[in-house]
Amino acid sequence: MLLLLWGFLCLGSLCAQGNGGAEPENPETRITLPAPPAAGEAGAALPAAQTGAFPLVRMLIVLALIAGAAFGLTKFFKRGLTSGYTSDPYLKRAASLTLAPGKTVHVITLDETAFVVGVTESAVTPIGQVQNKDLVDALNLHAEESAPPQNRRSFADLLGALTGRGGRNQRGESGAFEDTARAIREQKDRISRVQGGEG
Repeated sequence: MLLLLWGFLCLGSLCAQGNGGAEPENPETRITLPAPPAAGEAGAALPAAQTGAFPLVRMLIVLALIAGAAFGLTKFFKRGLTSGYTSDPYLKRAASLTLAPGKTVHVITLDETAFVVGVTESAVTPIGQVQNKDLVDALNLHAEESAPPQNRRSFADLLGALTGRGGRNQRGESGAFEDTARAIREQKDRISRVQGGEG
């Protein structure tokens, strides 16, 4: 195998020498470059768009447009996601278990009755019914304790907290650190009550 490869290489080199020893013309030798600017033109001023404060102002305007677009999109998507959801004080999802991707079992409570339903991407199937009032109350209590907080902060509040301008949260309190200050005051009151009760 090596002999065959060596033979092809030798044959190729003999054919290249058989061309009369003339090398093929290199197309890069025909490239011409423009003449450099004269000495007086070398220090010519750059266009106004590349110097001064204009690029900085242009960059700030573009950043402001991007931030405004991001703010508008978050408002739009947040409104779109929450517009179809209505809270019902009587009908609640008390528990849920994911069995497989796209297949879950939910426990829905209504007064003193709980309904167990199977949910897939294409159907909702009733599985059973629970009539035990104590169990239904325990399910409702656990669902309320483990529910995520409803007073999520908006993008404007988060931006205000970062810039130090405060903003107003969902409960109408001003400032980003009001909750922390209130929690510290409550802890201080508890400690003073405990220490006061010991003496």
